[in-house]
Amino acid sequence: MILMVVPVILLRYSNTITPGLTFGIAAELPHSTATYVPNKNIETTQRIPNIPAYLQYNWGSNSSSHARIATVLRNMNYRDLVVNKTETATGYGVQLSTSTKISSFMQFFGQATYGKGIAQYINDLSGRGLSLVNDEENNGKMLPQEALGWFTQVQFNLSHAVFTTLGYSQAKIFPQLAPGDDNKYRYGQYVVGNVFYNIGTDFQLGLEYLWGNRVNIDSHKAAANRVQALMKFNF
Repeated sequence: MILMVVPVILLRYSNTITPGLTFGIAAELPHSTATYVPNKNIETTQRIPNIPAYLQYNWGSNSSSHARIATVLRNMNYRDLVVNKTETATGYGVQLSTSTKISSFMQFFGQATYGKGIAQYINDLSGRGLSLVNDEENNGKMLPQEALGWFTQVQFNLSHAVFTTLGYSQAKIFPQLAPGDDNKYRYGQYVVGNVFYNIGTDFQLGLEYLWGNRVNIDSHKAAANRVQALMKFNF
């Protein structure tokens, strides 16, 4: 899964519109990561809360399936050193997600997120300073970076105790960087497959293989393979 859960302080209100249909809206403590340029712009206090909201529909027995649309509005502050003034760049994000029970044998999961200034919410892009980048055409100004992240995954329930999943994921930015920054991240992707065996209600074994690669703006790329195992006991 590519989307990252970022811990924040927030106030939230949610309610049920009709059976199966819910919505929520919140105001949360803002946090922004950016790539600043010396003598042009610097970090400053974030003063305007982020406003996320969602609408979700559940269906199936025991609400085994759902579809959700979520949005976020962000107003990110930075200090423009050229005019010696605190400025605000507006970003936004839209997310579509679903968990759909196709049959007792198969469950489908999918999620797509697109927006500007939301890189910190996408796992592969978080911590790279890509929520805001320098605007090369306007000295001292900053732009919210355009980004896209999505994944799709299918779970197969082979028996009451064994299930396996196959998935693909990608995270991508649409560069607005300086010409000299040609070594920066462009997109990353991974393919993953795993199998889990539930030995009773409290003991689980798992095995996973993952292949991933990264491509930079200058087309340089690298790939890696990973195998990991899990043993979990609940008590």
